[in-house]
Amino acid sequence: MSTGTASEDKSLETSILIWRIAIGLAGACVVGSFIWKFGFRPVEDQSKWGQFGDFIGGFLNPLVAFAAFYWLTQSVKLQKKELVDTRAALEEQAEAAAASVRLQALVALYEVYDRDDDRFEQRIISLEAELRAAKRNASADAADIQSQIDSFRGLANAPKVMKGPLFMRIQAILDEYPGGKRAPQ
Repeated sequence: MSTGTASEDKSLETSILIWRIAIGLAGACVVGSFIWKFGFRPVEDQSKWGQFGDFIGGFLNPLVAFAAFYWLTQSVKLQKKELVDTRAALEEQAEAAAASVRLQALVALYEVYDRDDDRFEQRIISLEAELRAAKRNASADAADIQSQIDSFRGLANAPKVMKGPLFMRIQAILDEYPGGKRAPQ
């Protein structure tokens, strides 16, 4: 994009230089034609100098006004182009911000599921430890503890079954955003 801007700037400078040269040449032609037609003799009468000024002004004023109008339209075109470029950049920025918000929401969702998974696993480990202790003591509560472990395993596996495709989708989205926070593997 900087190459396009540099070439546009160079083109604009060249165009301005061409207009300056054209107006200068037009002025030189007017003065030259006046001298060619009326000669180069000094004039003492002030009214003749006024007529000379009116002649030059009458020729150059419309040319300068046309150049001013041309540059006004060029500046409006340039501003319109800049506005379109700015709008496109803002739309890209809004899309990136929306993607970032979505990514952060997915990361937060992943962390919530991961925390729940860890909590279930820790509870299962503690219940298994209680079961081993109860079996050693031949406690009657062993069957009750085993049923609790089985129910927690069922609860722990339910999110895994449910979140398997979800985690794969979240992982795919996280892989698309290398700057985003990666979830633990």
